[in-house]
Amino acid sequence: STGACGVSAPDKPATPAQVRELLGEGFSQEFANRVEEHLGVDVIVLPLGKAGYSLHLGDRHVIVVGATDRWFRSNFTIAHELGHIFSPPALRDGSRRDENAANAFAAELLMPEVMVRSMSWTDPNPHLIAEHVWKMGVSTQALRARLDYLRPPVSDAVRSILEMPTSRLIRDSLLSSVASSDDVTERMARSARRRFPQHLLTDLRKAVESGRAPHASLAWALGVPGEEDSEESSGELALDLLDGLI
Repeated sequence: STGACGVSAPDKPATPAQVRELLGEGFSQEFANRVEEHLGVDVIVLPLGKAGYSLHLGDRHVIVVGATDRWFRSNFTIAHELGHIFSPPALRDGSRRDENAANAFAAELLMPEVMVRSMSWTDPNPHLIAEHVWKMGVSTQALRARLDYLRPPVSDAVRSILEMPTSRLIRDSLLSSVASSDDVTERMARSARRRFPQHLLTDLRKAVESGRAPHASLAWALGVPGEEDSEESSGELALDLLDGLI
């Protein structure tokens, strides 16, 4: 899915290396937050029938991601949409070439060639491979595809480990010194939770309070029942209503 371009300097193409530098070390651990803080691109997470897409809202660039507990899928979707956003305008035509370019951008952003080639892929150490997967923020499938494309020396034993589902590799082999069980759960929960940029929620709250937007719109964004917040609708009993009952 295609989107427009925007970073700290809107509408200027950028390479994966440039975007990676802007995002900072360890960005894949909190990808959506880093994208908003360092790239000026909003990220919304909602239940969707597709992985995601990017669009313009006013002067803001927005990535909409499908809610899922597969954090690695969310990461690749965000990276893919950044590929659309930062691609040259001539490439943003929704073609197969456009999609392939966005996938290549995502792969280089999350799994830079220099980094991948600097690692050993012949030692069948599942703990180390799980750490690579966790820190890159990718699936075993994505890493397999990257290795197939870059073609560094890869042992059959390592390939066998990478045939394992990501969740199983993380469960069985990720050392607690790298990430605790709670860290894994939080990462899953974060990618599955409905999410809106803080500034958008603030604008929406102010609009509701001033009567310019219905309360139901804010409730929907927060993922809570759309009941009006009023004293009359409160389920709590005022003390004076208990007179005569006790």
